[in-house]
Amino acid sequence: MKHLLLLLTLLLMPLALSAQTNAPPCCSLGDVNGDGVVTVTDRTELRRHLLGLTCLNGVAQCNGDVDGNGILTEADADLINEFVLAEIETFPRCGDFDRDGSLDWRGDDDGDLDRLTGCVLGTARCSRAYDGNGDGIVNIQDVFIFLDHADGRIHDFPGCACGAGACASTGEKPAPPTKP
Repeated sequence: MKHLLLLLTLLLMPLALSAQTNAPPCCSLGDVNGDGVVTVTDRTELRRHLLGLTCLNGVAQCNGDVDGNGILTEADADLINEFVLAEIETFPRCGDFDRDGSLDWRGDDDGDLDRLTGCVLGTARCSRAYDGNGDGIVNIQDVFIFLDHADGRIHDFPGCACGAGACASTGEKPAPPTKP
């Protein structure tokens, strides 16, 4: 009986994991396949793209770049997996700049605010993820956008929005992934 229970658990675990769904934490980030939720399917689609088995369109690539460095990597797939498993609440590109899995913009643990402030003051190196309004400049306006997002006043903001585009026509293999 014990072995049967263990076998059933092992067989049903993938179904339980694939059934876990989460709304994207901001804009559509993490929703690689565009179905409105972040699931293991999104992680799988991103990994298939990284292996050169499929080609994601521009919006899917943008949604998959959850760390905000502008390059799709295995780190993005890992972050999506952690989000699906509820190990993290959000993505770096949604304002989690200290990469602790949560937005900490108020109170004692304000690591995200400290990092963004360092970008604004020029004392820290920053990626495009810190540009909340999408104007190409990290400044005080971005601080207010991320504070509004952390406080729940806004969900979508220009810096996390994804435009149209494509990496290749359907059926073409993408170029091999590049390392930073």
